[in-house]
Amino acid sequence: ALVGANGAGKTTLLRTIAGAHPAFSGTISLNGIDITHLKAHSRVSAGLALVPEGRRLFPEMTVDENLLVAGANARSGQWNLETVYKAFPQLVSKKTTLASFLSGGEQQATAIGRALMTNPSVLLLDEVSLGLSPIAVDGVYESIEHLIKTGTTILLVEQNARAALQVSDYAYVLENGAIKMHGEATSLRNDPRVIESYLGLASHPRVCAAAKEAIDNFMAAATARGYDVKLVDTDSNNAAINGELTTAVSEGVSAIVTAFGTPQEFGEGLAAAGARPSPNSWGAVSYTHLRAHETPEQHVC
Repeated sequence: ALVGANGAGKTTLLRTIAGAHPAFSGTISLNGIDITHLKAHSRVSAGLALVPEGRRLFPEMTVDENLLVAGANARSGQWNLETVYKAFPQLVSKKTTLASFLSGGEQQATAIGRALMTNPSVLLLDEVSLGLSPIAVDGVYESIEHLIKTGTTILLVEQNARAALQVSDYAYVLENGAIKMHGEATSLRNDPRVIESYLGLASHPRVCAAAKEAIDNFMAAATARGYDVKLVDTDSNNAAINGELTTAVSEGVSAIVTAFGTPQEFGEGLAAAGARPSPNSWGAVSYTHLRAHETPEQHVC
């Protein structure tokens, strides 16, 4: 994975690798072959495929047509219509649907499938979560995990560092066009510099202490008033979180304390869990996306 703040140069680097931008210096090699001066279409033939930011589908073509146009001059390999639809089952019922009528998540799945139809040796994914709802992001990343298990080599560019580091084996941190850090993704996920700069401060000790104290105080006060309180650990994807919420709702608890990423995600999780509260029954405060200049004292937990 390649992670970094907006404007760090991630997309420029990916487009340069794909041949959309000329390289200013250095060389680009694929399978030991120098492809620095190859045209973009020749790089596709050599085994590179780019899923661009914004998906860039043909809007007046169906899902089937978008896939077939990419596979017209494909390399030999495992990817064809059958295997792409197997990897993205949510597209099976959308084969004859125009791309412009797809949801954001379905468009992203189609864009990835279109790139796979060329049978690349390296798949370049640019900002796959951009503009998608949290639930759609989960679906896309579940598909990426499936692709990794098939042996597909992926270079993933993401502002969503938390999600990218969760599925990656190795990662690079890009700042102002230069690699500042790199290493095993598991190590970077636990690096204090990465946590503070790219993962938000929910994992930062200072915020954790403030949040824990607030949660402990709330739970003690609620328990004293006779409420059945459940603490939901949400350091996971929304599908797992929704499972926890489903359990909590089914048990009939009166209060749920959760570190959901955003109030919107919390509401989506409750809806998926089958909760039907009255409009004023639930409140949610997010501390996952605090930034470095903010302090816990500025937020009420």
